[in-house]
Amino acid sequence: MNMTNCGGSFIGIHTRDDSMSVLYMSRGCQQALGFEPAQIVNRQVKDFVADAYRASDYMGIYQLKSNADGQLEEEDDASIYCWFTNLKSAAGQPILHKLISMKADNAVIFIGMAYPEAPYQTRTELEVQQIDGMGATRALNVTRKMLEMQHRQ
Repeated sequence: MNMTNCGGSFIGIHTRDDSMSVLYMSRGCQQALGFEPAQIVNRQVKDFVADAYRASDYMGIYQLKSNADGQLEEEDDASIYCWFTNLKSAAGQPILHKLISMKADNAVIFIGMAYPEAPYQTRTELEVQQIDGMGATRALNVTRKMLEMQHRQ
């Protein structure tokens, strides 16, 4: 898979609540996904996820973390998150994207880079790399953490 040819990039902001409503989208989304920014603003992020994991797992990135004992606790660290996911284009086709995001108090700021030449492979679990404020990197399987949390309730 050639990850050097980016098919467009964009910057966006969405709410950090259960609605995950898009507040801002740069013009780069037109090249990357085929949408005008106005077609994306006020829609929910989960409307664009084209992978097999539950689109609602995405919000778990900004809500969960594991402590040293493996227990889940509220995520309040200053962290950057990086992962690959397939997003739906305006034509309805899945396009692989590398996403980098950081959270603010009430919003999430993200950068997306499209790789349209990459072959489609659905992801059944949402896995991200978390880089904390001290520069430490750790893998986080959000889908599994969300399922663990549901089983404990």
